[in-house]
Amino acid sequence: MGKNRDSFPLKLARYRALAGRLFIVLAAILGQATPYSLLAGLFFVCLGEGLRTAAAGIIKKNETVACTGPYSWCRHPLYLGSFFITLGIILAAGNLFLVIFGALLFLLFYVSAILVEEKGLCQKFGEAYLRYQQTTPCFLPIIRVSSWQDFHWTNVWHNREHINWILLSLLFLWLGVKRWILPGF
Repeated sequence: MGKNRDSFPLKLARYRALAGRLFIVLAAILGQATPYSLLAGLFFVCLGEGLRTAAAGIIKKNETVACTGPYSWCRHPLYLGSFFITLGIILAAGNLFLVIFGALLFLLFYVSAILVEEKGLCQKFGEAYLRYQQTTPCFLPIIRVSSWQDFHWTNVWHNREHINWILLSLLFLWLGVKRWILPGF
């Protein structure tokens, strides 16, 4: 019975990257950016992707409990970064449907991912992860001074964060082209 309860959140968690790519495509199609919406969106996208890059440079999946850098601020800085990216895309695109879709996408896929990961990390790392849970907030960060000695660019590359930078750059380039070169498209 326990497996059946976990199967739906686990399935959702596995498709969060695909859902994010679909969201980017929808933003490219439906987006009607203004200069101000592009700037506001760009700020939040860079904040989010910067946070994701910092987290990706530290995490060594399934090896150790990451607890330095942004992992000292909250247990899921990758997902917090994704939240800021989603917010930035919504602001940049300026489309009401994307507000609703983005909120649903984030709640459905990322809450499921957090639930699945927390359970798996507790099972894998036991007491070490339980102590980390007790001292570090889940999602809303507490910014504090932390060591960054565990950050390595090879981890960023290995975790494929450069792909997000490329996709997001292409989205903003396209939204700018739609605004200034192909108005009304």
